[in-house]
Amino acid sequence: MRYNLLRKAMMDACPSLFTDEDDVLEHLFFVNGNGYEWAEGELQEKNGNRTAKQMVRESRKNVCAFYRSEIANYKKRGLDTTWVRGQLHDWLHKSPAALRRMEVAHRFELVEGGWGSLDGRSIENGILIRFLYPLCEYAKILHVPANVKPDWLAAARKAYEMALSPRWRSRKGDAKANRKYLRQARDLLGTF
Repeated sequence: MRYNLLRKAMMDACPSLFTDEDDVLEHLFFVNGNGYEWAEGELQEKNGNRTAKQMVRESRKNVCAFYRSEIANYKKRGLDTTWVRGQLHDWLHKSPAALRRMEVAHRFELVEGGWGSLDGRSIENGILIRFLYPLCEYAKILHVPANVKPDWLAAARKAYEMALSPRWRSRKGDAKANRKYLRQARDLLGTF
């Protein structure tokens, strides 16, 4: 699948996890065990190649099933189901873009409300700072194949540049290793 199609499918299928392209790039190129492997010059799902529409449909179906089971659990315990019903309603009736905007606003609200670093993020001078997934020798960015397709090479380069941007940081214990692996990624990407 072309990179842009996969990016859009991931952002539409999981708008609270992939709020922007940076989230997608980090997941695909830096996160170990993410379910993707290099094949035929592109990152493909290990367990079959679903179409973009299938990814979105399956994700929405799973999320709706989760919220419906939560409603049942809340009812069993005699709890108010208003919040859970609202979440289900949002997933059924709002666009993925609207869900992403809600998630970003929610993250800012929690962090600014005193929760500190939430989900590997913090806010400095009004800018959302993200912490890069700890890199190791298995990161997909270190194994870009010689037959990489142009759109995937551009995505790998974008991921590398993203990791170097001031919006992304390494946690204290990961900084040395991340610098080492990012240098390796730079050297590999420079060969294309």
